[in-house]
Amino acid sequence: METARFMLRRPEMDPRYKRPVLALLAWVKDRFGKTSRYAATSIREQDCCANEMSSHTARYASVSAATK
Repeated sequence: METARFMLRRPEMDPRYKRPVLALLAWVKDRFGKTSRYAATSIREQDCCANEMSSHTARYASVSAATK
């Protein structure tokens, strides 16, 4: 998500920045967002750790909101 955030903050580096940002969001949701809490996607830390992490979820949500 930090890569996506970097791209959102520097759109002049690639005028087509939104496509890879949306792809990164989709990948994170598909790979680590298997759980929904209060109608929001909750993000796990990694594949082998099923614990949902509030910091990862917050990063995912903030990048997702920045694309709206």
